[in-house]
Order: sequence, then structure tokens, then C-alpha cells
Amino acid sequence: MELNIVEVCKKIEVKYVVEGNSSPIVLRNDNGVRIYVELKKQFSGLVNFSLCVSNFDKSSSKIDC
Repeated sequence: MELNIVEVCKKIEVKYVVEGNSSPIVLRNDNGVRIYVELKKQFSGLVNFSLCVSNFDKSSSKIDC
């Protein structure tokens, strides 16, 4: 699946929720992605960790998007 987001113009934020009532966990770097993948492997039959992907305009006025 492709998101077709121009990375120069947009900030991408990825979150997931471990339990239904818990606060979302933000994936900030590669280490966070590794932890997410390990959780998916360990609890594949018990829990569904859906990803929430958001994108925002970057605030820099120097970028012509």
C-alpha cells in the first residue's frame, strides 16, 4: 500500500493502541517500529494492533509544495 505523501511538504505521524482504553503509542523512530513488529509477532492471535497514520503540513515557509 502506498500513501503518496510528499515527504518534503508533510510530516507523517504513526500511532498504535495496545489496549482499547489506553493512550496511543507514537512510532518515532526505527526502534519504535521494531518494538511494534515484535508485539505483532508475539501477540498475533490475541490482539490486533492497528496503525493510525496521519500527515500534517510542515510549517516551513521555505518549501514550495
